[in-house]
Amino acid sequence: MRMHIGHVALGVTDLERSVEHVQRVLGLRVRTRARGQALLTSNEKHHELQLIAADSAGLDHVGLEVETLQDLDDVRTRALAAGAHILDDPADEPGLGQAVRFSGPAGIVYQVYAGMDRDPLSLHTHLRPGIRKFGHLTFFCQHPEPVAAFWQDGLGFRTSDEAGGITWMRCDADHHGLSVGPHPAGNVLHHYAWQVQDLAALAQHCDDIARLGLTLDWGPVRHGPGFNLAAYHRDPENTVIEVYADLLQIHDETTYHPIDWSNEPRALNLWGPLPNDELLTAGVPILTPHPTDKTPALASETTPARR
Repeated sequence: MRMHIGHVALGVTDLERSVEHVQRVLGLRVRTRARGQALLTSNEKHHELQLIAADSAGLDHVGLEVETLQDLDDVRTRALAAGAHILDDPADEPGLGQAVRFSGPAGIVYQVYAGMDRDPLSLHTHLRPGIRKFGHLTFFCQHPEPVAAFWQDGLGFRTSDEAGGITWMRCDADHHGLSVGPHPAGNVLHHYAWQVQDLAALAQHCDDIARLGLTLDWGPVRHGPGFNLAAYHRDPENTVIEVYADLLQIHDETTYHPIDWSNEPRALNLWGPLPNDELLTAGVPILTPHPTDKTPALASETTPARR
């Protein structure tokens, strides 16, 4: 089964403000706007970010792309066997191939689809400055172990590294597409991440942050797990956005062995300071529909409903 990180869908309380932020700070462009939502991309893909007008800010769903209809059937079978709840609400997104939606531990909703519309590859789609692609998501959950187990058993992810209760997992050559760590106060999407080409492009992003009158919350840093360079800032909804470069690529599954960084105090930043408490407690809740019908309901006491 061949799977890739596809897109992220977020509920936002001020759609215009959120669209303006990702356009100004990340250079994303709007592909579609309709019915209280905006779909944006950084490359030839139809969309990598879906912003949905909502009463509460939070994660709506994680988009995962597979390559064939057989892959889609396989992931549906695996997810059901791992305890997923199939959702009967249809995918209301332009640009997607055949799709299936289900929820797993912590109330995270996944939309898995076979293919997405893409522009033809050209000089304009490939030789572009700034953000290159949407890369990964990190969650903090009350019970992270079942979440990581579902990614492995239900979605076919592999563990790349671990440190202090955090698990980084991959579905393709990228060192991680999803990661999860402990969070006693509830289940949140802590950050979502975008790739730039190299250190020079990351420095330009940091200069853009300064030019726009904004401030980084952390970085630039060099992570241990994945060895990527990264810089972090918070969006208007208090979701953390990471921009990164130089993420480890794992092409040989037979020789790679996960690293346990738990005894390395510099694991999260080999260069210097660790994140402060304000950054660690940032993030937005996971918005989850009721598992048996289309009526929104709370996944837990700390999880608001979708609009």
